Amino acid sequence: MRASVMQETFKKFIHELKPNTHVILLAHRDPDFDTLSACAAIGIIAQQRGCSVELIIPNTEPVTLDYFPFAIQSATHTRTPDLLVICDTANIDRVYFPTEFVGIPVALFDHHQGGNLKPTYRMVDNTAPSCCDLIADIIYTHDKDLLTPEIAQLLLDGLVADTLSFRTSGVQPTTFIRASKLLEAGARPLISHTRLTQKQTPEDFIFKTQLMSRVAIDAAASCAYVMVTEQELAAAGRTKGALEGMGNEMLSGMFINTTIVAYTMNSGETKVSLRSNTSNMYELARARGGGGHLVAAGFSTEKKPTEIIHELLAELAAEQRAQK
Repeated sequence: MRASVMQETFKKFIHELKPNTHVILLAHRDPDFDTLSACAAIGIIAQQRGCSVELIIPNTEPVTLDYFPFAIQSATHTRTPDLLVICDTANIDRVYFPTEFVGIPVALFDHHQGGNLKPTYRMVDNTAPSCCDLIADIIYTHDKDLLTPEIAQLLLDGLVADTLSFRTSGVQPTTFIRASKLLEAGARPLISHTRLTQKQTPEDFIFKTQLMSRVAIDAAASCAYVMVTEQELAAAGRTKGALEGMGNEMLSGMFINTTIVAYTMNSGETKVSLRSNTSNMYELARARGGGGHLVAAGFSTEKKPTEIIHELLAELAAEQRAQK
């Protein structure tokens, strides 16, 4: 999306933020720092204009962050919204979206390709390494005075988290320029580091370490992969959130090109998360009804996890052979 078009769209969106407007912010299922921070930044701007704000996730289990500016509500809303804001996903099935929301104007801030959402205000850049990176650029270009220290810190949190501290392949020169603008506005890297490293409970960390011992490697595909079931997580007292960041951690810790995390739910559906340094994960996911962006994507399938892993490894191995 061209920067000029995005700025014009943002101006129209800002015009919607009038006193007494009720804005509902929607973060995707199993929200990460990028989606929550992006929602919070937009939510603060809405509050500054006299709007009332709710932030809602579709998960039934609660999420609590002690420094966060809003309570994070689980799959419920208190008032009918005048405006919806969705961050970090364009898939309507990944957010809390009751029938009551149909027909209400939607603003989308996203950095993924694809999705089935048709928003009123669309602000998407699939070259951005995080949604917070995108929003930082939009806000700074529109009016840099909007970047209060609180908003700048939230956006830096999401940017650092989604790029693994600027280590993912989506990081560009502009990423550091935008990060510098956030620092100028009052954000501090040490605060982001403290918030991000304290996210995992000791139990989640230990469980993830145990899962890491089950990681398998396919040298021909230059891929590390792991499979886990909802039943296993429940038996260990963990939720799917314990898997967050696992693919990126494998990718950054080994000399491999791609990672696959396959999570099979009790219903039989398997959710597949793909990460890569260079390969086009979006195309792999899109071909299977999913989406995402170039180096990080995902999809759901009714196939058995061993079957879909075998299928993906075969395609990745063929790609590796073609590159030699």
